[in-house]
Amino acid sequence: IGELKARLAGRGTDSAEVIERRLNTAKAEMETCGGFDYILLSGTREEDFERAQAILLCEKMKRVRLAEGELESFLNSFR
Repeated sequence: IGELKARLAGRGTDSAEVIERRLNTAKAEMETCGGFDYILLSGTREEDFERAQAILLCEKMKRVRLAEGELESFLNSFR
């Protein structure tokens, strides 16, 4: 939380009240992170973007998202 507070304050774009609200939101999210499917640990903007893209790709590739018969058809192509 200390690092987040320093980053937000360092930007100089938010009031103290906005920063406090964002910190409270972050604390609440961290307390419930066990229920999340993915946790994006913040790094640089580029790293964060790449990680978010990886999550989106993983979600698109989930077996449950395949159309009926699509997986079986794919597997049969190897037989």
